[in-house]
Amino acid sequence: MTATRRLLPAYAKPTHYNLTLVPGLDTGKFTGQVSISLTVTETTKKLVANAKDLEVVKASAVVFRVNPGGLPRVNAWPKDPKTHRATQPAASITLDKEEETVTFEFEHEIPATSNIILHVEFNGTHFDDMKGFYRSSYLAEDGSKKYLVTTQFEAADARRAFPCWDEPNRKATFDVQLLVPQDLVALSNMNIVEEKDVEFGSKTFRSYKYATTPIMSSYLLAFCVGDFEYIEGVANPKAPADAEPITCRVYTLKGKKEQGRFALGVGIKTLEFFSEYFDIKYPLPKMDQIAIPDFSAGAMENWGLVTYRDVALLVDGDKTSIATRRRVAEVVCHEFAHQWFGNLVTMDWWKELWLNEGFATYVGIFAVDKNFPDWKTFDEFVGENMVMAFSLDGLRSSHPIEVEVNTPKDIDQIFDGISYAKGASVIRLISSYLGAETFMNGVRLYLKKFAYKNATTIDLWNACSEASGKDIAKIMKEWITDVGYPMVTITGEEYNSETKQLTLTLQQKRFLATGDLTEEEEANGSIWSIPVSVLTHNGVVSETFLFTEKAGQITFDYDLVDGAFWKLNSSCQSLIRINYSGEQLASISQALKSKPELFAVTDRLEILMDVFSFAEGGLIATTGALEILKGYSEETDLRRAWSADKKVVEGIDALLLSIFSSKVEQLGYDYPEGEDETVSSIRTLAIEVSVEAEDEKVKAELKERYLKFRNGDENAFHSNIRGLVFACGHAGSDSPQQDFDFLYNLYLTGANPGIKTAALTSLAKTNDITLAKKLLEEYVFDSDKVKPQDFFGPYLTLVMNPAPGLKAELTPYTKEWVFANWNLIYSKFESQAARLSYVPIIHIYANLSWEMIGFVEKWAAGEGLPEEEAQLRKKQVASFIRSLNQSLETLKSSATWVDREKDSVREWFVQNGFTTL
Repeated sequence: MTATRRLLPAYAKPTHYNLTLVPGLDTGKFTGQVSISLTVTETTKKLVANAKDLEVVKASAVVFRVNPGGLPRVNAWPKDPKTHRATQPAASITLDKEEETVTFEFEHEIPATSNIILHVEFNGTHFDDMKGFYRSSYLAEDGSKKYLVTTQFEAADARRAFPCWDEPNRKATFDVQLLVPQDLVALSNMNIVEEKDVEFGSKTFRSYKYATTPIMSSYLLAFCVGDFEYIEGVANPKAPADAEPITCRVYTLKGKKEQGRFALGVGIKTLEFFSEYFDIKYPLPKMDQIAIPDFSAGAMENWGLVTYRDVALLVDGDKTSIATRRRVAEVVCHEFAHQWFGNLVTMDWWKELWLNEGFATYVGIFAVDKNFPDWKTFDEFVGENMVMAFSLDGLRSSHPIEVEVNTPKDIDQIFDGISYAKGASVIRLISSYLGAETFMNGVRLYLKKFAYKNATTIDLWNACSEASGKDIAKIMKEWITDVGYPMVTITGEEYNSETKQLTLTLQQKRFLATGDLTEEEEANGSIWSIPVSVLTHNGVVSETFLFTEKAGQITFDYDLVDGAFWKLNSSCQSLIRINYSGEQLASISQALKSKPELFAVTDRLEILMDVFSFAEGGLIATTGALEILKGYSEETDLRRAWSADKKVVEGIDALLLSIFSSKVEQLGYDYPEGEDETVSSIRTLAIEVSVEAEDEKVKAELKERYLKFRNGDENAFHSNIRGLVFACGHAGSDSPQQDFDFLYNLYLTGANPGIKTAALTSLAKTNDITLAKKLLEEYVFDSDKVKPQDFFGPYLTLVMNPAPGLKAELTPYTKEWVFANWNLIYSKFESQAARLSYVPIIHIYANLSWEMIGFVEKWAAGEGLPEEEAQLRKKQVASFIRSLNQSLETLKSSATWVDREKDSVREWFVQNGFTTL
């Protein structure tokens, strides 16, 4: 990592862009010109902007305002004969590929405290790498190949569309004009204010001019051009007082607009909710959402024009699973939260990315819960976001929420679970401690004070301190600036029968998944300010304690009666592990069985998460964790960690079936109309776990339903189990080539994204080794056959979970082929660095061993390669080194766990009747 941020010179500040672009959907080329209004604070002959992959044709500077002291310098400039303004062309234009800049040098000095307009003409390419101003392809309804162009500028790719000051705190306003073929639709952030035909070159184009944007960062600018259709509605917020109606549309490719109906409804309700909840109106007159066939992320929050991967936006009625419907709602609410957190108020630099992503994740959950209270979204928050935060931040290779980043590649690597999931988790922590309304009062102060500006973390804490009267910056410091999170151990408890109070002695230190915190690490480790809530047999204790020392005590009212119990961290409000003694854990476990109604779902989940984390780290015996698992829940990740031990896997499968097989028998495979979604979700989980555990009866039923579907019965199964049906049908196929062709055709022509995704992933379940190899060699990494955004699903399945009987031959083959073809794979997927890290890592998951871990480490370091090739390998790996190191550390921890406890775990499964010796 470089030592300093790569920033443009501070003496030139953009205030407005007037941008015209002429995209070329068929040619893959575009042309444009931009006039940038700049305030120049130092006398200079140079202007430096960001530019990447552009051909800058010419540039000139025009003075339109200058202080009297600068007049002598301006008088030396040539005068434009038409405007009579001081104007000079750039004497030289220099592009720096490494720094991603363009330098304009002028013959005459630009005086300090002047206002100028920089005119630039340029050409560019619509690449297909899903970054910048890129091109996406799709099959039209008539089967022909068509193109659209769209944008993805976050974090630093506006510079690939036009020369600009591409840093988040260089905010400006934008006027956009697009010249497009007359039969196409052109969208940008704002509403159209002028539409007419114009001549450009030898052709007639349709010109669209859009209203001036609010002041905003360059990464939020967007445009989409293609053959779209739309549905429309109106949001009518009741607050604040100046709120106005907002025109809301969902754009899709032709023939799919009705699949946007669900997202449109969620979006309208969410805009209304956030406007009222934050007491700040949405400042644009419209909000468009659009489904893009090729999209690297889930969605992008461009102000007024949110772009989505189609599977994250489209819902095809009953043909879309409950899980996908929930995912769409979560993504829409997350992106709409960004309209305030990120767009209205923007982090000052990418170091504070969590202010965007952590907040959007957390308050997005509020909107989902408001729209769909029966979904119990806050329970899922713990099971998804906090689980991710616990997993990543329990590693030495993790990073603080706020981490210094300097280059675009550095920035891309922190769009991860720490910025999103841990960021959201610590917001939940402080919100729970202060109370939701007090915390939100602070947030409202923050949003209003820094609207249309940039802010830092301390700005947020100051606003929360003003609202609460507490020193929030002090409380939150370690949570934001330090890596990791604490484990709280109860080292003593003392009951006072006279006052009926219980005093607990607590200690804190950093939790590591490996369980090997050194004495030096502990001595020099962080001391967090930890909000500690308490649940007892009488309910939640009214006071939430703030534990701020390495060791200390808390005291609360407690009645020591039969069945009495206590549990720390009620509802898993704080991001902490709780290390109970065996006796304390037994008391809680007994209460879970006798009085389950006293525990929130999140309490039960937290206990399971903690005991298995402690087991992996060697703090408790794994057999003790298995006893708890046997009692009330499932832990499917356990199977993968122990995959090398066939007897243990057999035991885990039997254990899971003992928990879930009765659910499948009870609930069946069909989903009655109007059924409670919780019941539907339990059925889906039970079937999924049964397939994972190789339940032959369940797999046979799903195969039968697949055959009915292949033969034309579209009602053979519910969309909730589509992927499982396709996988079991293909894995058990009696005609592999026929099923391979059938599923691939579904991927190409499927009516909705869910069908296409399930079909593609299930291709990898073929039971024909020749077809499996062909899929890897000719399909997965060929962007003409499988869209680059989709390669990971079939690749993961091929390596990790192929059809029974193929793994022994396919696992070493895929390893050999992928590593031999690495440079080709990297060149195709360089823009998807986060996913690239999993290409090598997945092979360790498939074959967990120290030998495989060592192989990947040596490969990443370029060992055994000639010097030039080794340096290239290191440069490639540097683009995803954070996620690679995190995965390696996780896998080393799992390997150590298996080595340490394999004998006792195998014996436990035998003693409990889940396997035999």
